[in-house]
Amino acid sequence: MLWQMKRCYISEDYNVGVDMRQYGFRGKSSAGEWHYGLLAQSAGFPGQPIAGMYISNSVGAPYAYRVIPESVGQYIEKSDKNGNEIYEGDILKDSDGRILLVEWFECRFCLKALTETNFIRALNIMEWFESDFPYPEIIGNCFDNPELSEESK
Repeated sequence: MLWQMKRCYISEDYNVGVDMRQYGFRGKSSAGEWHYGLLAQSAGFPGQPIAGMYISNSVGAPYAYRVIPESVGQYIEKSDKNGNEIYEGDILKDSDGRILLVEWFECRFCLKALTETNFIRALNIMEWFESDFPYPEIIGNCFDNPELSEESK
């Protein structure tokens, strides 16, 4: 489930603009189910839910699922070659057989190489998807499939 929100920005040439972005997160509950929605964090103060991270459901607040913080990933506004939404923490395989991890690095999403390549990190992930390269395919994620990143080392 994704939400459209306005985002204000200042471009490199100092022009101010507003655009629409799709926001969404996913997280895994202790019951092993993935939940998709907006992210909220509770400090557990009186009148608040138990301390932790929560993903809202389709009904919205106050209905949300408590999720494991390490499993939370943000939607990167791109899909793989099969049309599946790509989230931070997903492990991808490109047309050359390279295994890549989607991660947040230096204030942007990037692709971290998990197999031997001529790069460690592709810093501009959006250019990757806007180029003529075939779209990669999601083969797992670092939370459910840690062996994918371990085997690649």
